[in-house]
Amino acid sequence: MIASHKSSEKASAFALKELRLCAPLDAQLHLGEGSGALFMLPLLDMALEVYKTVPIFEKIGIEAYKPL
Repeated sequence: MIASHKSSEKASAFALKELRLCAPLDAQLHLGEGSGALFMLPLLDMALEVYKTVPIFEKIGIEAYKPL
């Protein structure tokens, strides 16, 4: 389960806490028709695109980080 946003409704914070979820968006929405979830979809798409297209260090010739 992915929490899309924290609503301004009082039960939202309670539900997120009980489900042990953290919502990345807090736009104070209280429309009730799932608009917060629709805001989250483009963010997930962008994150997936970065994950799929950003090269790993080995492919671009950068030595992996080694802690001192």
